[in-house]
Amino acid sequence: MYQIEYTSNFKNQFKRLLKKYPKSKEEFMEVFEHLERGELIGVAYDGLSLPEDEDVYKVMVANIDANRSAKNGFRMIYYAIKNDELIYMLAVYAKKEVQNLKQSEVKELLRKYCK
Repeated sequence: MYQIEYTSNFKNQFKRLLKKYPKSKEEFMEVFEHLERGELIGVAYDGLSLPEDEDVYKVMVANIDANRSAKNGFRMIYYAIKNDELIYMLAVYAKKEVQNLKQSEVKELLRKYCK
């Protein structure tokens, strides 16, 4: 069972998105349930030079409120430390507002909230 830590950045972004898209909460909760069970879903970021047991993932989440599929819905970024069974939720955003986080932005989130 993995423990999930929510960074202040994630909390603020999540609160704003839920205010705008309240029906999508269930979609997010499904992702949290997978992560708590240790199912590290999503696509791992390459080139972050992390230790072998650590990865940063990007997960696509459907936007039920705007009738958008996962491809055009939300993105959740999280950092997994597998040996410690610990996950840091780093960021969440609507795909229509932010296309992608660059590696430098992900590294900055790691530096600021996880190291």
